[in-house]
Amino acid sequence: MYLCYFDEKAYEDLENNIVKNKDHYFDNDDWVSEHFKGKNYFHRSRIEVNSVELQHLPANASESMKNENDLINVRLLYNAFKDLTPFQACSKELWSYLAHVQFKDYVHSRWMRNPGKRTIATRYFVNGSQGIFHNAISRLWWFGHITYQHDEKNPYKLTKVLLTNQQVCMDLIDEPYSFNREIVKGMLTGLKRFMDDYEIYRGITDIWRDCVQYINRKGAIVNLDALGADTLSDTVYDTLKKYHNKRQK
Repeated sequence: MYLCYFDEKAYEDLENNIVKNKDHYFDNDDWVSEHFKGKNYFHRSRIEVNSVELQHLPANASESMKNENDLINVRLLYNAFKDLTPFQACSKELWSYLAHVQFKDYVHSRWMRNPGKRTIATRYFVNGSQGIFHNAISRLWWFGHITYQHDEKNPYKLTKVLLTNQQVCMDLIDEPYSFNREIVKGMLTGLKRFMDDYEIYRGITDIWRDCVQYINRKGAIVNLDALGADTLSDTVYDTLKKYHNKRQK
């Protein structure tokens, strides 16, 4: 199939009228074409990808179910859209179209059953420099892109680490270096080693946040790129161990 994307003016129209159109997002009806009343509001690109159906969440899904669902859908979407370039994958008009039209049922099941104040703005649109990691569809592609390892038997093993829980994920992707695959690899490899060695898979959030803050301070004086993934992995592992041991005293 060929990917479609919103016309720039159509994207701006929808973004500027979130409040006016709010009920449509909650009802999940087919309203976008009616909203534009026959006007051309999208374009078909020359980008051909495999067809894909994302797995919907059941009502009242637990946090662990949401994490598992995210992992499944990262694999589905990234496998289908793997030939997208990072430049193409930065198109807010593309991801917004997919969230509003092609995958609207999935987005509604994942994000609109218990929405926050800015859920529509962040999950159906792309806001700010890190907004690409928050849009309901683009986040799946980018989580796959920054963690996929083609030389591994399980190329998504670090994706699973990233999606340990939502807070662990957010603490990493909200950092400016989250687009750097080598840094992300080092960070997540160190986290995985620590969790496996200490058999800690829950309650990791606080020491992980402390570790990320430490890496940020280190990055202010040392070029994290120059460290390489292996050295950064060791640093993360040692830092997590230090903070864990402090909390055990």
